[in-house]
Amino acid sequence: IGSFLLALDPFHITYSQVLHVDALLATAMFVSVLFLLSYLHRARRLDLILSGVFAGLALLTKSPSLFLLPYAALAVGLDRLVVLGPGSGAGARWREGARRLWAFSRVLFVWGGVVVIVFVLLWPAMWGQPLDALGRMRERVTFHVETAHFNPVFFNGQITFEDPGLPFYLATIGWKTTLVTLLMTCAALVFALPRFRRGGHSRMVWLLAVYVVCFTLQMGLSARKEPRYLLPVFPILDAIAAFGLAQCAEAIGRVRPWRKWRWLPTAIVVLALALQAGAVLPHHHYYGTHHNTLLGGTRVAQRILPLQDQGEGLDLAAQYLNGLPRAQHARAMVHPLGAE
Repeated sequence: IGSFLLALDPFHITYSQVLHVDALLATAMFVSVLFLLSYLHRARRLDLILSGVFAGLALLTKSPSLFLLPYAALAVGLDRLVVLGPGSGAGARWREGARRLWAFSRVLFVWGGVVVIVFVLLWPAMWGQPLDALGRMRERVTFHVETAHFNPVFFNGQITFEDPGLPFYLATIGWKTTLVTLLMTCAALVFALPRFRRGGHSRMVWLLAVYVVCFTLQMGLSARKEPRYLLPVFPILDAIAAFGLAQCAEAIGRVRPWRKWRWLPTAIVVLALALQAGAVLPHHHYYGTHHNTLLGGTRVAQRILPLQDQGEGLDLAAQYLNGLPRAQHARAMVHPLGAE
């Protein structure tokens, strides 16, 4: 279910079609997080190593992936604090605390070691001038955090050169998700909340939710904002929505009058996925023109967010201009940003 929702995520498709690194970053971070949560769930060392590999690749792609460093510490810390129960007596509590600290440190040491190895091996600048490379990286991160984009930003009916604030990214999540993804994400949190301490998938769902909230807050602190900067949260939302859809289908299938219809949960899932496809595929191949119909679709989104930031429709405009009389003697141009 999660794979289907991701494959038909219009916002992710939009930036997967262009020569840019945002979709690559989102995918590398997503896979790293999935492997990390798989390790916490199954304790397979290979999952931990693969999580570190993809985290290293994400760090080599774009600086927002630095988020994975504190997130991994938070996820491992929360999991170990919940999994390891409290001891009894002063001596037992001390041993329990030492055991928790060792379990926490060992996992992060292995994960972080793999990240460093991948980061150094695949970036030749780290072989000859590591301090200079890291210094330049720090300077660029600081610059992007403190400096708004030189292009104006449209938000909530106004054009500004200033920071539009965190609501800009909250609106991006709202209108760039789909009806199915947004509703099922909310359903997933409702189903996962009462079962958090039992572990399993419910705890993983909440760790994914923490990723979405914290990454959004991180990007919201930066003065430079564009919708694509928030792309790494969308595969995570698809995974959370998949859990919510599966839980909703199973809950409906357990209703007493419908229990005899064993095909009902599967039919509900298929219907929801068909609804996702029906909402997204008509926008082929301009998937960036999709906006959440639950929030009024493009008719409302055009007053809130910038549209056509990937030049959607420029080929249609070119066809129209080429069809005009004496088109071979005319000249037209677009803003360089729209021509990328």
